[in-house]
Amino acid sequence: MDRDLSELNQSTQPIPTLRVFNNWEAVPLGWYAACESRALKRGKALTLRLCDQQIVLFRGYDGVVRALDAFCPHMGLNLALGRVEGNELRCKFHGWKFNGRGACTEVPCDEAVPRKAKLESYAAEEQYGFVWVYPANEAPEPVFVPFALRGKKLAALPMEVLDRKCHPHVPMVNGMDAQHVKAVHNIDLVPTARTTWHADNCLEIYLGGPVPAHGLTGRLINWVLGGYYAYSNIFIDGTMALLNTVKDVKLFGRYQAPEAYLIFSLKYANRGKAEILPIAVTERRAGLLGWLTTKLMLRLTKAGFDRLKSDEGEWFFENLRFRADALLPHFDRPIATLIQFINKQKLSKWSKTPRAVTNARAAEAPEDFYFLTPPPPPVPQPTIDVAAAATPQAASTSPVK
Repeated sequence: MDRDLSELNQSTQPIPTLRVFNNWEAVPLGWYAACESRALKRGKALTLRLCDQQIVLFRGYDGVVRALDAFCPHMGLNLALGRVEGNELRCKFHGWKFNGRGACTEVPCDEAVPRKAKLESYAAEEQYGFVWVYPANEAPEPVFVPFALRGKKLAALPMEVLDRKCHPHVPMVNGMDAQHVKAVHNIDLVPTARTTWHADNCLEIYLGGPVPAHGLTGRLINWVLGGYYAYSNIFIDGTMALLNTVKDVKLFGRYQAPEAYLIFSLKYANRGKAEILPIAVTERRAGLLGWLTTKLMLRLTKAGFDRLKSDEGEWFFENLRFRADALLPHFDRPIATLIQFINKQKLSKWSKTPRAVTNARAAEAPEDFYFLTPPPPPVPQPTIDVAAAATPQAASTSPVK
């Protein structure tokens, strides 16, 4: 695997390490999409790596998915090689059996179960056609659903996983970067940002503004969108994001445009490469016309996102060494707000950072970037008297190094 770009040029272009944002060692508490539900059949197990943590998923005969650390606490075989018995999982190496809470329920040789024969268990839930895992025994809330869709039947269209050579937090910045939207996507829109904290772990950044009417194409777009365009980004726990691509828009100035929703799961298997899963989501409408409308909404949402992502493919992130210590106070304010939000999130037991210290500091919520390591001070440069250096005497007496 190629070297992480953040490790390069540290002597001349040092990048400070943030507590959570863009930090591979910090794994926030939150929901992560692990696999498609259809990939895990009843009575089967599979193993996968999620944020550098190997876990095993198994679906009991009751249809419920359970998640555990992958390696048997006896001698370390991956439990996915074993078999599901009822709603428990038996190791293939020596036949030890574990329930969904990670407790060993049977040692076939009839010895007492050792005290250390215990696995970490993780909350698991199915939503949008995927199995989601929360890196703790219990999750305080279910997988996030857009506010406007709660209580409704949902339809989802998963898209191709975006492999990006950067931390999964970094691509989320682009949706709030007005300079980037203009420079890369050629969208001439300078929005006004509005921030709403729905909860400590849920931040919404709304961006809206007038649509410029430059040229024939600009005037046409302005007419269709009613002169105003807005979208919002909602971030949950630093592990999920929601992009509402059409918000508060009245077509032709009269008709409320249907809102389009994109859910993102922000994860990685191994350090150095993000795996971002986009899922188009809408209400599942009844009847034939409702079915057609549902399909159309999902396809249009996918088509719009495909158009945006084509402008910034993998090549873009292969050459991006993201830094956050030189942001502009006005244009980059939404980015700074996102970074502050993610740095406040609690870390899971999968983290390699001092989790207790980081979580305690985040609770204090100071208004800064939560640097884990501050940027090094600039190296002092020697002052040179240009006039003196130009004289023959200075040139003859100056030591050569």
